[in-house]
Amino acid sequence: RLDQDYKNLFRADEWVGYEVEEGTVIFAKVVLPVMEDCDENGRPMWYVICFSKEDEEGKKVSVLEMYKFIRGKVPSVETSDSQELEVAEGIGRSVQHVVQESSARDIKRELCKELKRIWQLPEEERNRAVRRLYLMWHPDKNPNRIHLADDVFKYLKCQVERLQEGLALLDPDEDRSVTFPTNRGSYWHDTFKRWHSTAQQHSASSQSERRSRRQHRSRPAEERPDFWDTPTGPVPEPEEAKRWLRQAEADFLSLLSLGNRYDCACFMAHQ
Repeated sequence: RLDQDYKNLFRADEWVGYEVEEGTVIFAKVVLPVMEDCDENGRPMWYVICFSKEDEEGKKVSVLEMYKFIRGKVPSVETSDSQELEVAEGIGRSVQHVVQESSARDIKRELCKELKRIWQLPEEERNRAVRRLYLMWHPDKNPNRIHLADDVFKYLKCQVERLQEGLALLDPDEDRSVTFPTNRGSYWHDTFKRWHSTAQQHSASSQSERRSRRQHRSRPAEERPDFWDTPTGPVPEPEEAKRWLRQAEADFLSLLSLGNRYDCACFMAHQ
């Protein structure tokens, strides 16, 4: 899985996900961070990435277009060379320890600070950042912390709508019920609706995969289907199938550009 948290640091030669367009992510390799463009904490906001060994110049992209792959243990940026990956849920591993040790109010305080910073960005970058936060805190993508995620998620949507309307942010230290406009004419209505569908699709896919694994492990070894067995019965998910096809086509083009780098090709195919 890809980590929705956009505060990750990336190191040179690290394989990352690069979002070509909304919902379509391809493999890329980090060339170097652009140290001239950092936030107030010294974190690079732009990187140069490349897509093949022939790509000498690379491409400068925003960190909001980049995704880190989730590993079993998040290593330090300076010392680890591990590229072993595993599945994770919506809230990225890089912030899970913060979530576990913080109250919802603490998280909302940090969210307010981040939204104030985000609202200073150009519109395209702002929308990318809001989307990442939306998907990171969506309850469907956080089944193990659904009550916390639901509380923070509602607060996030309310604050985004208020900022769009030019209103002041709600004080996270005040106890009040959080509501947000549901007007179909609001700026974010259609966007939230589209992102909600994306989160539900991701959640359904993850649940189906986990259910399939549990069923497979619970069956006696002699009754487990062979790898090459053809599944019986239709699985009518045309939109999900189209998304997988687009991703496969993008991965195939990336693989072609690698030439004889079979190690890289195997790594990308494995993911």
